[in-house]
Amino acid sequence: MAKLITASIATALSFGSFTASAQLTKLEAFAAPGGVSQLAYSSNANKLVVRNSASAIKVIDLTSHNIVSTEMANARFTDMSLSPGGLVLYAADYAGEHIGYSEPLGQHYVHRLDLATNTWATQTTNGVAGRIETVDDQRFILQSTDQWINFGVKQWGSGGAIDNVGNTVSWSVYSGNIQYDATHSRVIHGSSGISSPELSAFKLTGNTLTPQEGSGTYGSAYVPGAGNGALLSSNDAYVYYGALQFDPLDVHALLRTFPEQILGANSLYAFSASNYYNQETGALIGSLGGVFSAFAFSRTSNDFWAFDGSANQLVHFASSVPEASTWMMLSMGLVGLGWATRRRNC
Repeated sequence: MAKLITASIATALSFGSFTASAQLTKLEAFAAPGGVSQLAYSSNANKLVVRNSASAIKVIDLTSHNIVSTEMANARFTDMSLSPGGLVLYAADYAGEHIGYSEPLGQHYVHRLDLATNTWATQTTNGVAGRIETVDDQRFILQSTDQWINFGVKQWGSGGAIDNVGNTVSWSVYSGNIQYDATHSRVIHGSSGISSPELSAFKLTGNTLTPQEGSGTYGSAYVPGAGNGALLSSNDAYVYYGALQFDPLDVHALLRTFPEQILGANSLYAFSASNYYNQETGALIGSLGGVFSAFAFSRTSNDFWAFDGSANQLVHFASSVPEASTWMMLSMGLVGLGWATRRRNC
């Protein structure tokens, strides 16, 4: 009898684990407004921001699916980033740079979107606005893009220009992109276009960036699947670099390697272009049912949006795990079934 009960509980837990891994539901989908290069999702404002080309960013109200605001670039949009609070978005308007010098060729701009009112504002910068990472509603990090780059903390100004409020990190990392880890106040950079792909971490204290650990030249990041730029899971629990997963508090610690490049991750799953994985084990869970090139996650909920290029659709997914009480009820039900089977066989 003890063996029967144990087997029933094991079966229930196994079934429960499978169910927990399979909770990805497509909620809705609608046609994308042109091509999609980048997405940002504000669950607080119930809006989706779409960078659909180098020239335009569109704001979509998710109740009506209508475009409620469109912003045009002065030169070209190359990046955008939502604040941790989800109500302010900054976009980099890039006008080229002198290769290898991180100096602007033309006038660069930063655009600011207030998602509560759907209003935009624009300010100039005396540096290069190639990549951008939002720190809070007023501050952001600007990064140049060509060869050995520089980046530093900026602040939305009181006039027509942004303020340089922090130090500048120069000539220590190569191209690639930065990610701001709001949970741990760290900036993670992933290089690209170099023979030694690597990650580098910086601590943000106030407005000062201080170098921390790195994966090391030809170090742990130098394996197949690296070199595609860094990204963070929506809860800042993992860093992804191509097909590799790292600890955000120690980017020299390679945790696991996935069979394909990871393009996005929320608090539960890691997503490739077509599949999704358990990010704590690396196990393949299932197919996304399309070919996805852009993802947008919320810091406060596990639903997310993604762009399916094969169907030119914006798709809304919900991801969840059953509550512990569900697993317990399932376990008790199977144990009861075991008892009933035992009584019939006696």
